[in-house]
Amino acid sequence: RYKDILAAELWLHEAEEAGIAPDSIMLGTIIAAAAKMGKLVSAERWLRRASNDGIQINAEVIGKVINAAIQEQNATLANFCYFEFVSDTGIKLPDEIYYTMIELTARSGDIDMSKIWLNLAIQNGVEPDLRAFNAAFAAVGKTGNMSVVEDWLDGAAFLGLEPDVVTFTIILHNSALSGDLPAAEAWFDRAIHAGIQPDIQMYTNLVTAAVRANNSAAAVSWFRRAERGGLLPDIVAYTALLEAHIAAGHMSLAENCFARIERLQLKPSVQTFIALINGHAQRGNVQAASTWFARMEKFGIAATVLQYNQLLRACGEARPRHVKRAEELVKEMLSRGIAPSDNTIRTLHWAVGRNRLRDLCSRNGIDFKVPVHAEANTPEHDNNWHR
Repeated sequence: RYKDILAAELWLHEAEEAGIAPDSIMLGTIIAAAAKMGKLVSAERWLRRASNDGIQINAEVIGKVINAAIQEQNATLANFCYFEFVSDTGIKLPDEIYYTMIELTARSGDIDMSKIWLNLAIQNGVEPDLRAFNAAFAAVGKTGNMSVVEDWLDGAAFLGLEPDVVTFTIILHNSALSGDLPAAEAWFDRAIHAGIQPDIQMYTNLVTAAVRANNSAAAVSWFRRAERGGLLPDIVAYTALLEAHIAAGHMSLAENCFARIERLQLKPSVQTFIALINGHAQRGNVQAASTWFARMEKFGIAATVLQYNQLLRACGEARPRHVKRAEELVKEMLSRGIAPSDNTIRTLHWAVGRNRLRDLCSRNGIDFKVPVHAEANTPEHDNNWHR
């Protein structure tokens, strides 16, 4: 009552020492209080104590813990509560909990448990909810197992739910992330046949899929198709188009795309600048990469170690290499309180050489430890160098 769980636990221990065994009321009271205060570790500890001692906690208390666990995105505790204390009682939980658990377990990557909650919802006569299915599509799609997506679509259809624009956008997004352009295009066609009116997000996913598939021509084609359809591309779409031009080696077109972004008074994102800095860095154009770095900061986007690593890469790609500039960048990073990452050290090792790197680290108080296989993992061979 006074929100002092520790004191309540101490009194419970006092009762036990006095020979009074805790019952369902005592444990239920402390568990409910812990859940209400968000003390889920305490709630779970006493729930497991109740389970081990064979003490049944009433459904109202369990419901409070499940709701608290859901709020904290703790699928493990919510599952434990249900299957340990509710599943065999025949008690039906509020409808919202079933579909929230489908969503929560799907987002946590436990697709099998998500299916179990779907079946529980059906068995308990819960009204179907497309939102939960869409969350499942998002989680399943990340696994790359599109056959599972088909299973979930069949399950939705069985319940009388038709996929909407959100459903197809989610599935297209996952195809885009994997760079599977044929799959993305197939899902787009399927959406059209289902009577879905495609929005700019669907087209942007197609542009992204094409960029990741190294098909710049297709990326430009899908972008133009969106425009012909009367859609207004947003900054995400323009950034994807800009990345397509960079992938094709057309830096001037990429910069023209940025000029168009400005004319339309769209606000560039950090990814927009990352793409431009990276494009020039890959080509060893230190001056151009530095110019876009400065423009990024003028737009109010603070530089991180990622952008500094990109500039260091530009120094390494340049011929001759810009060793002095690389050393200046490290000092600038440190003066801003930006700590070098392993990739910073690896890129520096490649850009300035082992001896100068050792000296640079010594003078600036940086732990000198060249990552294993640093020579093989120069930015030329490492796609994750900038992270």
